[in-house]
Amino acid sequence: MRKVIFESVAGIVVIIATGATFIILATASREICLIAVLAYLAIAVLYFVARFVFLKKNKSLATYFETIELAKDDEREVQITGKALRTAYHSAIYGLVIAMGSLLFIEAFTSQSGVMYIAAILLISLVLLVITISYCIRWVVEYKK
Repeated sequence: MRKVIFESVAGIVVIIATGATFIILATASREICLIAVLAYLAIAVLYFVARFVFLKKNKSLATYFETIELAKDDEREVQITGKALRTAYHSAIYGLVIAMGSLLFIEAFTSQSGVMYIAAILLISLVLLVITISYCIRWVVEYKK
């Protein structure tokens, strides 16, 4: 269970950092953009180092390039992962439909392309966060049964 929580929390951090970096690149001065990109690269390096340490410490069966949140160490984890993936899939479909509908309304009421870009980045990031969080919650709930 720790590996799913670790990978989900790390994914959430990376999604937030990526979305924030894209928004900063679209709205800030050149100096701020450089700082944002460097901060994003630092977060990416920290993620890879933390993941490497986590895999070594927990002697995970996953290789470094495999995903560890799709746990499959035994038959029970395969079942739990299947249920969590269904929940994440439903979250993705509904989230994307809502995001696309929201973008239609935003486009109808604004004529600035910058606003549309920021809204799109925010909505994409939000949908990815909902997918990741719903997967993690369902996985933990099923594991605790």
